[in-house]
Amino acid sequence: MDQLNKEVLKLWAESSEEQTLGRMPVLYPPLKTNRILFVGLNPSFNERGFKSALSGPDFKDIDVETFYAHPNSGIFDQSISNKIEENSKVHHSYFKKFRNIETHLGIQWEHIDLFFIRETSQKSMKKRVLEKGDDLNEFGRKQLDLSKRLIEKSKPRLIVVANALASQLFKNYFSPKFNEEKGCHYVDINGMSTPVFLTSMLTGQRALDNHSFERLKWHIKKVLN
Repeated sequence: MDQLNKEVLKLWAESSEEQTLGRMPVLYPPLKTNRILFVGLNPSFNERGFKSALSGPDFKDIDVETFYAHPNSGIFDQSISNKIEENSKVHHSYFKKFRNIETHLGIQWEHIDLFFIRETSQKSMKKRVLEKGDDLNEFGRKQLDLSKRLIEKSKPRLIVVANALASQLFKNYFSPKFNEEKGCHYVDINGMSTPVFLTSMLTGQRALDNHSFERLKWHIKKVLN
């Protein structure tokens, strides 16, 4: 994982502040394997969103704008950033439905994003990684090349792409095949045919309604069994 993170940082060093928004990319610790892998579009970035992730004495002196500034001012520390990300998985509302699925199915989960840019606005994100429509620019394509390797390293049992735009980009880039019998897509990961659910966000204003979420849980369980 260290090598992949170095390549992400190299891409950031070669890219403009307009592309990176002057923020450090998300960097990953070794991913947990053989789990449900939830895939989002990109890590969000707002101080209110960090509030739950920064709870506790370990983070009381962190100013997120300064901590995540790029180029790295020397304040950023990946080990602390990893702890913030883990804290988010426990407390942030974005991950609530992922935790619900784990409880319902008894299967642990892991999470990555297709892109490494820290930004809350999807409209702003699209300007950085797309040329027109849903065609990737070079900066976006290089990030997906890296996130493909993240997915391979996670060796997932099943993938849930939990964002409508991310689902479309995943479909364009990975070319998963729809299985009529199973009612979901499949994609080759490390030589294994891996089920993929392409859906929209599970939390937030544009989230799946509760009934669709219940069907999703049923469907995931059915496919895994």
